[in-house]
Amino acid sequence: PEGFAVTYFPSAVSEHEAARVRVGLGDEAADLEIVLVRTRTFRITGSLTDSSGAPVTRANVSLLRVHGSGYTFGAGVSMSGDGLFSINNVIAGNYLLSVRPTRDPDAPPDTIRRREFALVPLSVDADVQDLVVTTQPGTTITGRVSFAEGTPPALPEMTVFAQTSDRLPSVGSTPQSTVGADLRFTLTDLFGHYSVRPAGLPHGYTLKAVLLGGTDITSTDVEFKPEHNGQLVVVLTSRTSVIEGAITDASGQPASEVSIVLLPEDKSSWSWGNMRTRVTFGSDGRYRLEGILPGRYYIVAVPRDVARPSRADGLAVFEPFLKDAVTVVLNEDETRTVDLRAVKD
Repeated sequence: PEGFAVTYFPSAVSEHEAARVRVGLGDEAADLEIVLVRTRTFRITGSLTDSSGAPVTRANVSLLRVHGSGYTFGAGVSMSGDGLFSINNVIAGNYLLSVRPTRDPDAPPDTIRRREFALVPLSVDADVQDLVVTTQPGTTITGRVSFAEGTPPALPEMTVFAQTSDRLPSVGSTPQSTVGADLRFTLTDLFGHYSVRPAGLPHGYTLKAVLLGGTDITSTDVEFKPEHNGQLVVVLTSRTSVIEGAITDASGQPASEVSIVLLPEDKSSWSWGNMRTRVTFGSDGRYRLEGILPGRYYIVAVPRDVARPSRADGLAVFEPFLKDAVTVVLNEDETRTVDLRAVKD
């Protein structure tokens, strides 16, 4: 059968192929006509079971269409009470079927239920029938926080959280844990690939490295396994640097409606999860970036709306601006003044 695909302006079946629409402050964008794409569609049917073989009757199920390194909404999922599901009007392409647990409203509040997840890749060019999806429990990992220059005398309430890979969708809430007085933490319900980040750090401190069994995974998405328990170390440092300066427009006046983008010089490490990547807004023609680790960087001031690319775009959207970027080499405990001229898109 044929049907109408999810369609983006003006007549595209993926966010990656869609045309952008710019709307300024107080503006209206009128006469935007979207022509729905009519195409061959397929149907996916199957069943959900948990790791014990029992039907999954309550879950959040999503079909996400994969585009390069990103993904967008694919199609709606219908479920029945016996674990069966169906998905209609699916166009040809690559997808991820995401299954996330949901709480049973009829269960007592103090009921402890093991959370299970699934993330299944699918390539659709025909009907998919009797697909069996089995959920699996997440992993629990303990770790500790370490200070490179010695533990400060007074500590705020810190947390550690697991950040989902920007290449894959989240299958649950963001796992996070409060850091105890012994500087230890526990992350639960880890399913998929994550990078680990701290929050609520003492003033003047930033993340130096995340180590897993002695291996630096700071800028790496890791699928945590039970054997990783106790091997995770989050290292903090007070030896950080600052970049600050003025932002002007083409006429030399203080620039507004711009964002400051800081990227590592090594393009192979570009990702939203990389701690060396920063995007911040300039204010009244000035900017200031604190807690920067030593290294080589590009820094550039771009139009504010450009600094909000989608997951499908990734950081490659900034590459055309590198010809106007300033290269900065930072050492430890250094404050650098770098004035920027805002570039046009």
